[in-house]
Amino acid sequence: MIDKETGSIRLSDTCQLHAGDALPDVSTFPASEIQQVVDHKNGWQWLTSKNLVVDGQYIILSLGYYANALQQIELIVSQDRFDLTVGCDSWSEQNELDIRTALRVWLRNELGREGRFAWGEAQASYDPKGGYSSIGIRYR
Repeated sequence: MIDKETGSIRLSDTCQLHAGDALPDVSTFPASEIQQVVDHKNGWQWLTSKNLVVDGQYIILSLGYYANALQQIELIVSQDRFDLTVGCDSWSEQNELDIRTALRVWLRNELGREGRFAWGEAQASYDPKGGYSSIGIRYR
């Protein structure tokens, strides 16, 4: 899914994301349960897709565009479909830390390691303010 040499993301045979790409026409993006574009009116726009299936895995994918150029990606990967109806009642910090561990393993399988690359950086982390774990990719 992640190209080690370029940091590009392959979502399907016909959809690949590259650093600097313009915000895609949402109608041409692979199908997912929820898809939305949020314009923060400060130069940043975010395209989020939930329960996107890539290589048999479920993905929550958020693409950050600044001045209409792809700059950041945030993703969560799971073998199981994400239950998008679950509320905060089932949340626990330990569960999110376990998710971070699983995401680190997934990222190492994809790229060989976390950290800085010629094309940018990739790291799995837990955000205590947001209360969730994800993989962050930032392009140079």
